[in-house]
Amino acid sequence: MKKPSTIEFDGRNGDYVIDGVSLLQHLSRHESIAANDYQVAIGCQTDVVRRLGGAMPPDLQGQWIAIYLCGMCGGYDGNPIGMRLKRNDDYVMWSEIGFYSDHEEGNAIPFGKVRQYVFDPGAYGAFLAHADRYEYRG
Repeated sequence: MKKPSTIEFDGRNGDYVIDGVSLLQHLSRHESIAANDYQVAIGCQTDVVRRLGGAMPPDLQGQWIAIYLCGMCGGYDGNPIGMRLKRNDDYVMWSEIGFYSDHEEGNAIPFGKVRQYVFDPGAYGAFLAHADRYEYRG
């Protein structure tokens, strides 16, 4: 397996930063999504950090976790951007990144270029602890 990616949460700009780059901007550039149509799920829904840590079940059909939601309302309208979380003692993986539905099973469109990231479990734990400070509390 290649060297793990780094992950941080930029609370000022409200985005995941993977390998030093805003994930939303990276997806905009490589998957041609409209970045203004999305906002990070941590800032608009409760329990996102717990889902990202595997302590709560995924919020999208088919066992995907929403990482970006509607840029206008923060809800699941439209096509949330989600991923599957896989973790063990050696790594944490975000895989099958793409557009997913919160209500229709099988309504998934995985991205063609940005497909997965692998993180060191210790660094991922630090990311979760920092991101928790910015999570929407309702």
